[in-house]
Amino acid sequence: FPIIGMEPAVKPAVEMNRTTGKRVLVFATPLTLKQTKYNELISRVDDLSIVDSLPLPELVHYCEELNFDENFMIDYFKSKLSLFNIEQYGTIVLGCTHYPFYKNILKKILPEDVQIVDGSNGTVKRLIQLLGENGQLNETGQTNVKFMCSNNDIEYIEKTKQALSYLQDER
Repeated sequence: FPIIGMEPAVKPAVEMNRTTGKRVLVFATPLTLKQTKYNELISRVDDLSIVDSLPLPELVHYCEELNFDENFMIDYFKSKLSLFNIEQYGTIVLGCTHYPFYKNILKKILPEDVQIVDGSNGTVKRLIQLLGENGQLNETGQTNVKFMCSNNDIEYIEKTKQALSYLQDER
């Protein structure tokens, strides 16, 4: 079966900012930022040297703990962004699968003209392409999705449902 990899959506972000004079800020895990694949991506698409990277190691942990406390997260992001003149940026790239859960919180603290992008759209397009090529694409839009959880903690399950609703609001 095919495996579809994700990478930070740096290329579309650079293209969005090519004529604006604005910079791109990539949020990612420290591991992602150290990988050769990421650095080769930056070298390949950032011919204007407008991409900066911000490691956010705690954010994956917060997401996996289902920490979506708005005040706490706003303070966290403000602290991390205090290192940058955010007015210079046109796009923030959410470079980890966990980060889109915080998109709505980020919108509350970023200037309105700063766009937020993540790699999920490109990944979904690739998935649709592969499913189509393999005759596995269900084009009716009707399907059943069953989530299973080995954790029987009702509070955890309810928090997980709430977290998924944050993503659903974005689609």
